[in-house]
Amino acid sequence: MTIDSLASSGRVLGLDVGGSVTKVVVVEGGRVVEQRQAQAGNLVLTPDITERLWSLIVAAAPDRAGVGLAGLSDAGTAAAIGRDLSGRCGVPVRVAADMTVAWLGAFLGRPGIVVAAGTGSFAVGGHDLASLRRAGGNGFLVGDEGSAYWLGREAVRAALADVDGTGPPTGLRMLIERQTGHERRGCDHRRWPDVVGEREGDEPAERDEELQQTPASREWEKATP
Repeated sequence: MTIDSLASSGRVLGLDVGGSVTKVVVVEGGRVVEQRQAQAGNLVLTPDITERLWSLIVAAAPDRAGVGLAGLSDAGTAAAIGRDLSGRCGVPVRVAADMTVAWLGAFLGRPGIVVAAGTGSFAVGGHDLASLRRAGGNGFLVGDEGSAYWLGREAVRAALADVDGTGPPTGLRMLIERQTGHERRGCDHRRWPDVVGEREGDEPAERDEELQQTPASREWEKATP
């Protein structure tokens, strides 16, 4: 099916199933007649994903449906899910990876490259569908650089490093504490000289005064009630 053929294809359902939300669009006679959001999903992380897809398709009562699914990486699995849903729903259902659908939506099958950063991140491009190649899209555990999940994780890591004294002071710590309502305390910075070893000849009062003058100490004092 091409974009130009949608006008004569009856009622067509499109599902963009992502890690934050699922977008549901129904096109009829070439016009969008329904547009809403549904629960997020992922082939790897959502155990009942096929049941959710079946439910959405049946509820929309389309003549055919197309699904872009996060967490899907190989054509064989996509075809198997499509066959299963087609048989159960009684209408043709095509399933592809969300990144493939993003490229098709952006360029309608013509040459181009999509760089996307949402819940996850990826780049995908090619001259046509057969030549399509991707980079990234490897999931939140090992990849998704620059995505919303990655940014949030890096912010929390920086704040924890501030708390533990293993990284530089950051205003992110106070923002995260305020947002979560949870304050985490690390080691007492006044004990740092005792932990790393005392310098010969220094008096305790001199060491304490010197430590309190460091930027890290000043930031700690501001962040700790």
